[in-house]
Amino acid sequence: MSSNNHPVFSHKTQRNSDDLPGTTSSGKKGPVLCFQNLSYESQEKSGFPFCWKTTDKRTLSVINGIMKPGLNAIMGPPGGGKSLLLGLLAARKKPRGLSGNVWVHGVPKCNSGYVVQDDVVMSTLSMRENMQFSASLRLPTTMSKEEKNNRISKVIEKLGLHEMADSKVKSKGERKMVSIGMELILDPSILFLDEPTTGLDWNTAYKIIKLLKSISEQERTIIFSIHQPGYSIFNIFDSLTLLASGKLMYHGPAQEALEYFKSAGYKSECYIIPEEFFLDIITGIIKRESEDHEASNTEMPLENEESVIESLAEFYTKSPICGETKSELERLSKDLNKRRLFREEITYVTSFGHQLIHITRRSFQNLVGHPRPWIVQLIGTLILGLVVGVTFLLLRDHCTEIQIRAGVLFFLMVYQCLSSVSVMEFFVNQNQLFLHEHISGYYKVSSYFFGNILFDLLSRRFLPSFIFTCILYLMMGLKPEVEAFFIMSFTLMMVAFSSISLALAIGAGNSDTTTATCIADIYFIFMMIFLGLSLYFENMTPQLSWIHYFSIPYYGLTALLHNEFLGQYFCSALSTTPGRICSNYVMCSGDEFLMIQDIDLSPWGLWKNHVALASLMIIFLTIAYLKFLFLKTPILSSASIFYELDPHLKRTLI
Repeated sequence: MSSNNHPVFSHKTQRNSDDLPGTTSSGKKGPVLCFQNLSYESQEKSGFPFCWKTTDKRTLSVINGIMKPGLNAIMGPPGGGKSLLLGLLAARKKPRGLSGNVWVHGVPKCNSGYVVQDDVVMSTLSMRENMQFSASLRLPTTMSKEEKNNRISKVIEKLGLHEMADSKVKSKGERKMVSIGMELILDPSILFLDEPTTGLDWNTAYKIIKLLKSISEQERTIIFSIHQPGYSIFNIFDSLTLLASGKLMYHGPAQEALEYFKSAGYKSECYIIPEEFFLDIITGIIKRESEDHEASNTEMPLENEESVIESLAEFYTKSPICGETKSELERLSKDLNKRRLFREEITYVTSFGHQLIHITRRSFQNLVGHPRPWIVQLIGTLILGLVVGVTFLLLRDHCTEIQIRAGVLFFLMVYQCLSSVSVMEFFVNQNQLFLHEHISGYYKVSSYFFGNILFDLLSRRFLPSFIFTCILYLMMGLKPEVEAFFIMSFTLMMVAFSSISLALAIGAGNSDTTTATCIADIYFIFMMIFLGLSLYFENMTPQLSWIHYFSIPYYGLTALLHNEFLGQYFCSALSTTPGRICSNYVMCSGDEFLMIQDIDLSPWGLWKNHVALASLMIIFLTIAYLKFLFLKTPILSSASIFYELDPHLKRTLI
């Protein structure tokens, strides 16, 4: 690696003995991942808010193992630590509480990929488009577009998706295939997968495991957690790691696991699925033969699970297979060419501008692939605008309709505020996608944030807002001046953008759309009731008068009233004969109405509201950005990691 620590990219389209000189004891070439004395302590909080008690809990206890080229399965009961171990090996857990060593042997340079369990892919994009997005942001810009497309085509061919590559992702099996393909774009030497068969039918799960088997035969190390594999799937595994309560029950060749537990005194004749056999041992359903030879294995009263796990863990540590693993670890630890796992901030191979362009492009593809919500929004805006326009058709310039005119402006402001809250759902629903792609080295937080904000504001907020304003302005006969029309449009867009910013500040990093939407609705309802509608702050309790400084509806309505009523006369007699008072006088001039509302008549009285809205928008966007930036994520993802030759060198992302 160069002295300036630039990201390194290893371009390997084919794997051969020259590329990967390391050879394992099994004769397979490829990376060997070793972990020695690996332990992990997590912090648990208990008690009441502001009185939390933090306790450290050991969730992984002195784990040793070797993952060689092939299929390396991690199994165990729920909460046993299999996902935790996978996350630690893949560097997707924070280093706090982590002790032990992780090394990579056998290759001069090694990058890896990670496939999450949730299959976070864009279903509105085709399989090829999803892989193109991965290639565009994770492969270096020094590669030509043709080279990237060739690699995508090879991955598609390898996955057997060439006939449906240009169709949208539909089934869960296809989503899983595309998730794997997006990682294979990097040509990883080590591939991590979190429960790749969960939620799949047996046939699809078998195909996925067979695919992983064929990938592992290309000098790759495949490490994955799995839950309840079938017998035919289990037979494909090369290595098995069995965990329970963070302790190692077994680590060795998968096909020797049954014999190992038989040697420990457990029968397996009545079991077809190996994992059921292992889990029944761990939970105490099956007892050792020596404890009671006459009783039925499945009818014995349950033993204490903790004591069973302790005895199994102790039995493993004294077993020959554990001794062989430790001996090999000692030998490998003396390897001068081993690569130690280090953690550092995520780096990227593409610039901010490059990321921004591709994120915006994907958002546009997402809109084109699923245009129904946007079309429904436009049609709904058009219909609502026509209904409201007909209701208040051609307001008269008469003193009796001043309050009606003000009410219409209030309605416009309310509509812009409440309709903008829906943007929250977009960001909340994409939280998992953002987390995976960000820590996998796709893009920076700033690129994702501004790319989606820019596209959402321009495509989904600006056009509906402008259409709604045009319809109502023309049908209701508001102030007949071009300047007044554009000021009104600008004001309503500022209200919408400020409301969107507030929604993002509330919803960013929140996984619960309902709660976030409820908080935003409470804010707007409160501000509209106490501030937006009456504007009588002088008559309110002094202790509450400061609230209007944080009210988007207040600034929006004040600007709309100023723009509409300033210089307007609503009595024909007053407009022809200044100073004349109408009969049954209420108020005849817009200036008088504004003064009653305590609104400044100067130009600054108008534009200070826009300055306030812009300030609130900046504040809320800053809060939202910081919430994204400090979202609880792992320090690094192994989705694009290089393990460098010198153990003191930092690992970098391609």
